[in-house]
Amino acid sequence: MFYFNLPLLYASNTCIILLYAYNIAASQISFAFVTFSIHRFCSIVYHSIPFFKTKRWVIICITSHWLVVYLISLPFILRNGPYCTNTPWMQMYTFVMVVPVPTLINTALNMGIFLYVRSSTRRIQPRTMTAFTTGSINRQPIISRRDIALMKQMIYMFTMFIGGWTPPYLLLVIDSFPVGTTFVVFYVLVIWAELVLLGIIINLFKCNHDLREYLLNQFRHHILRL
Repeated sequence: MFYFNLPLLYASNTCIILLYAYNIAASQISFAFVTFSIHRFCSIVYHSIPFFKTKRWVIICITSHWLVVYLISLPFILRNGPYCTNTPWMQMYTFVMVVPVPTLINTALNMGIFLYVRSSTRRIQPRTMTAFTTGSINRQPIISRRDIALMKQMIYMFTMFIGGWTPPYLLLVIDSFPVGTTFVVFYVLVIWAELVLLGIIINLFKCNHDLREYLLNQFRHHILRL
């Protein structure tokens, strides 16, 4: 809300819509990670169900994402004045909706994916106990490349998300109390969060082999046409 001159927004309805849009913009990125994790969880754990591989499931995930973001921002509309003031409880509510809640959901879903992948790897890669046994199979836990790659991706996304988005929103909560923080610190943290978001996008691009190949093919096609 530092980007707006609140005294000029004297109409209560305007302030309500502005604060409502502010919370939507703040939470929609973090809940996009939740939507992605839900889609990935269902497509991996329930891979035998064809529905989770269809475009209809993708549309449902995207629609549900925006619906949830609109619903969790309703307290900014239903609250009682002062309308043009972002009160401490509102800052705390935004912080909780942006960081702790999506983090807990993402952690639970990613751990579920990892445990499923690990158990399936143990079934696919059984090892014999010893060459002198009767041929019985030992299903000891084995850390495969698949497990390691998935674990690295989980740790990277989790660390980037927490490290990037927690500081600016936590500072907003602290700044809602008379502690004397400066705008310069806030702007630096906002730039840091944007750089983290860029890093996450680059990481997703690197991990998406199909998208990378498609863009490279399109680039080669345009070069050959010149």
